[in-house]
Amino acid sequence: MKSSFCEQAERRAWPRFRCGLQATCELAEDAPDPEVCAAEVLALSVNGIGLVVPNQFPRGALLALRLQNVSTSHVVRLSRLIHIRPSGDNWIMGCAFTSPLSDEELQALLA
Repeated sequence: MKSSFCEQAERRAWPRFRCGLQATCELAEDAPDPEVCAAEVLALSVNGIGLVVPNQFPRGALLALRLQNVSTSHVVRLSRLIHIRPSGDNWIMGCAFTSPLSDEELQALLA
């Protein structure tokens, strides 16, 4: 039986927080005109993020993420795409940040 995203998150070293953040996502590598797509954040930790996106990205890709909370706090982070799977018309992907979020950044995003 396959584990759900939630069950997988419980085994991680860093706590994951479910949240309703919005984000944008684009390839950060040498793309002449990188396509920016909207993303919904499923879960967030200091070291990584789970997202729902409309576009498929290649596993291992370096992505630029702009995370936005409802009060206009935002954080821009580079992340490496670790896994991706289809979900209806969208894709669920898990990414590892290239540098961790600070406690202040995490709290501002979750506020």
